This record gives sequence, structure tokens and C-alpha cells, in this order.
Amino acid sequence: MRKLALAITILISTPQPTFAALPVIGTIDKASVGAIDLNTLIANGTLLAIALGGLVFFAMLILGGLKYISSAGDEKAAASARATLTNAFFGLVIMVAAFLIAGLLFSIFQIPGISIPGITKTATPSATP
Repeated sequence: MRKLALAITILISTPQPTFAALPVIGTIDKASVGAIDLNTLIANGTLLAIALGGLVFFAMLILGGLKYISSAGDEKAAASARATLTNAFFGLVIMVAAFLIAGLLFSIFQIPGISIPGITKTATPSATP
């Protein structure tokens, strides 16, 4: 309890930076704020889902590691922790595959927003007589 109180005291007493004196770098054009097309919305939604999936993977990885460490030789708890870690890695593989498939589909249908290097749609050369 003393360590917790000491840590809170140190965090509270540490000087915090202030951002009141930062210069204004740019302004937002109010006319373009509401102009979002469907392609941008789909691309942003896909990227948000991938980012949230990465956070869930990281949380499951930490949870599985803590469960494995705290199993203390109990085979049932260790098996549960291994299952959590295995599910986290399978989820990561599925998420990366979904991202690559989405990038491929975005490239095929020429939707801007997700670009994966090496995946581009090129025009087929026409035969000239």
C-alpha cells in the first residue's frame, strides 16, 4: 500500500507539460469537414477495424502470458493459457489475411485508402495489328 501511495504521489507531483502556448500550425476548412464519400468511409472503417484487432491481439497476448506465468505448475491453468495464446496468434493470422484481401479488393476496384506495396492494378496491353 505504501508503494502505491508513493507512486501516486510521484505522479501527481511531477510537473506536467502545458500546451497552452503552442502556435497554431494550420486551420481546418469548415466546408470540407462534412464531405466524406463512401470509399473513404469504407477505407477508414477497415483501417479502424484492423487497428482495434491489433489492440485485442496485444491484450490477449498479455493476458495469456500472465495466465501462463501465474499457473504455478497447474496443468489445467497452463493449458488454458496456451489456448489463449494460440487463439491470439490465430486471430492475428486471420486479421493479416483479411487486411491483405481488403487491400487486394481495394486495388481491384480502385478504392483509395488502403495501399499495399506490390499490389497494383495495371492495364492489360492491347494487341496492335
